[in-house]
Amino acid sequence: MAKSKIDSNIGGFYLWPPSWVVGRSLASSDNHNSLIKCVYKFEFDCKIEMEVSSHGYFLCNFANIQDGKIGTSKDVEDIMEKLIFRMRFLNLILVSLYTAYNRIENTVVEKHYVDINSYYSARSMNFNPYNASSSIQQHHILEASLKMQNPATSYLTIYSEEVLIEASHLVNKACKQSITKSALLSDIILHAFHLHEKNHFEISHTASWAIIEQCLNVLWNKYINGQNAKLTINQPLISSERRQKLAGRDFSASVISEILSLSGDIEHEIYIKINKARKDRNDWLHKLIQMNKKSSALSLNLAAEMLRKTGLLDVEFTIELIKPFLINRPNVV
Repeated sequence: MAKSKIDSNIGGFYLWPPSWVVGRSLASSDNHNSLIKCVYKFEFDCKIEMEVSSHGYFLCNFANIQDGKIGTSKDVEDIMEKLIFRMRFLNLILVSLYTAYNRIENTVVEKHYVDINSYYSARSMNFNPYNASSSIQQHHILEASLKMQNPATSYLTIYSEEVLIEASHLVNKACKQSITKSALLSDIILHAFHLHEKNHFEISHTASWAIIEQCLNVLWNKYINGQNAKLTINQPLISSERRQKLAGRDFSASVISEILSLSGDIEHEIYIKINKARKDRNDWLHKLIQMNKKSSALSLNLAAEMLRKTGLLDVEFTIELIKPFLINRPNVV
């Protein structure tokens, strides 16, 4: 990892609510120094390095990232692009972490979202492990350690090494396709969940629908390519002109979902959910009809399901909250 936490190539976040990562069990004698100890290191295939501390401090070094789409010039726009990418990559880590936790522990945890404002704000703290946010988190962890013998009174989320290893593999799996696109999709889906948990149902649904429609387009292009493989008098069934028409405005999400349903490329249950989500989206955008929690939840779960179905992103968690009374935002650096 970099020698200085002030290095501009460094970014990260604190898991919140208070969490305990890997290692031994907590003891009432633990102090701040024992909590900031690194307990897990991993270098992703894209050469981004990650370190994780006992108290849920995730730190990434982006200095050696290997991706041609991430610019290296010092122009303001390129710097902003790199910072936004880093924020989104942190959300990819969170999406992978929650998916791994859900599959291994067979339960869900409250979800966090790293936004650009908190990213900038935390960077101004100079990455001091004893800044106010860190000290508050450490205090809660030490306090929780006294209650560890009674699970009913302990509010710590425990992340095992198995969960971290699986999450790291999920990040690598996502980056094999496109590191920038995977980070973007992770950012959108996690933001949608975050907005839902904050009761911003309409905005959450809008974000979910963006993913649903993207997935529909992927399935639609796959269907077109499959049809094009059929030859008619040694000529492709779908010419470039016809392909352009099939990608036009006449083939809306409604029409595409009908065709994919009839062809068996999407299950009837997914088809029903798409129609419901599309109607809710149109009612909101065109008539300003407020959306309820149930409608928002349907679109969220559908978006996650379609990401898995298309192979765009391996994400699997729900909107349930384990401890809704706790702060739903991480401290980010």
